[in-house]
Amino acid sequence: WIAQLRASSAEPYGFQCAATLVARQWLVTAAHCFRDFRNAEDWVVSLNRYNNLLVDDGTVQRYMRKIVVHPDYNGFKRWNHTTPWLWRKQHDIALIQLNAPVTVTESVRTVCLPEPGFDPDAGLKCLAAGWGATLDGSEREHLREVDLPVVARNQCQEWHPEYTIADSMVCAGYEE
Repeated sequence: WIAQLRASSAEPYGFQCAATLVARQWLVTAAHCFRDFRNAEDWVVSLNRYNNLLVDDGTVQRYMRKIVVHPDYNGFKRWNHTTPWLWRKQHDIALIQLNAPVTVTESVRTVCLPEPGFDPDAGLKCLAAGWGATLDGSEREHLREVDLPVVARNQCQEWHPEYTIADSMVCAGYEE
């Protein structure tokens, strides 16, 4: 269900974000991924890809037909130090329509989505995955995953008083 998004014009390996396959022709991702590359034609989507640097026989590639950013997302504007963090981060979500549907297989499948209104309980384990940087600066060549506990919003707010944790947000991880 995880997909890799690459801006084909960026160097050396292309700017990347992760996305989640929610239907055969639709992905969900963070709107901030499109801050610098907003045209669907600029992007390549890879599914069933483990190694960041290699495309193997199992990789399924598609192109984007359309990017739909939440209409209330404000993260594309220029901000200064007085701009509230909340207004930059709320509604940080986008949908991607692929140029063609993918075939669902053992290796490429859609994610299971919760019912509308689902609010996960604190302590529930959730999975985060991607090719992003780690705190120790270790290589980002391979897809990584980690189980994280959901944290109650009030606890999250205590840990991060410099931010505003909105009701629409889910907090997961550890205090440190």
